[in-house]
Amino acid sequence: MGKNLPVPSVDVAVALIVSGDRILTVYNPLWSAFTLPMTKLHRWTHPTDPDKSTVEAWPDGAVRAAAEWLGRTLTTVPKEIADEPGYEQGDRTGEWKRYHFKVFRFDFDAEPDLAGGAVVEWLTKAEIINPDRKPIAKTARDLVAKALP
Repeated sequence: MGKNLPVPSVDVAVALIVSGDRILTVYNPLWSAFTLPMTKLHRWTHPTDPDKSTVEAWPDGAVRAAAEWLGRTLTTVPKEIADEPGYEQGDRTGEWKRYHFKVFRFDFDAEPDLAGGAVVEWLTKAEIINPDRKPIAKTARDLVAKALP
């Protein structure tokens, strides 16, 4: 009989970058699919006392994810629009992990300039959740469907 091993937990901040009815999707070569800008929260371990470790604030993680694709700093605090804890299987490794996603919305009047070399596509919610449009990561489809009712 196998032992019940703890399931690794991963906190992921998601940047939903919106202009009008279009949402920025970005190509992730590790997933071979378009997804939303997202990043794991940074954690800093105290050198002598692990109980004093620090975790990045959720909005800061979302800003960092957005900045990677926008190629610039931001001065506004994004609005949290969805909190999605739950189990997901890591598609890349097949290892089960407990992902906790928080989605933060960034609104722009016009499509903002993007970082040089960014592989992106601006899509509507209907286009993102359309299962016939490929390659779009299941995670992106699920998060957009839940964050934008």
